[in-house]
Amino acid sequence: MATPKNEVTGKSLHEVLDLIPKLRLMPGEDDLQFADLRQALLLDINPTSAYEHCLAEQIVNLVWETDRHRRMRDALVLADVREFAMGAFETGQTSPRRLMDAKGKVKELGENLTHSDPARRKRAIDQLAQRGISTDELLARAYRRQVKTLETHERKIAEAEQRLRRLRADFDRLKAANAKPVEDAVLVDDSGH
Repeated sequence: MATPKNEVTGKSLHEVLDLIPKLRLMPGEDDLQFADLRQALLLDINPTSAYEHCLAEQIVNLVWETDRHRRMRDALVLADVREFAMGAFETGQTSPRRLMDAKGKVKELGENLTHSDPARRKRAIDQLAQRGISTDELLARAYRRQVKTLETHERKIAEAEQRLRRLRADFDRLKAANAKPVEDAVLVDDSGH
């Protein structure tokens, strides 16, 4: 069956949807992860008209943007935790040591502290504990060092979440307005009577 064409533009809905700008990913962002998120959100909100699709794409973009700011915020804190840890491993004090300046075991222990492998993280945490330094102390110092930058990301996250709520409310109102009532519907009794 042929897809209906717009009487004015002569384009099908799919051709019009191709005109909606897509989010440009930043270096290091995962295309497949974005595609999976996009597909899940679009399936969930189920846009049907061109305008609903435009709003849906904006919703997807805002969710991704919010997560992007969370990833950047977390990356800053982790980098500083790693630097404070390397300083602690090298000198026994929680003064930062830049990753590029660290060497050997100090660099390895600093990297292990923020590694995704739990066993490596535990070994590094145990090494810190032997020096009388807690990860909470390193985390607190990292947050204090990055407070201005973190405030920027937190503000951006809060703004994006507010925009997302307003956009979703607009989308839901549009969806409700576009809903077509079923005429002459007959209610069926599921009880078998």
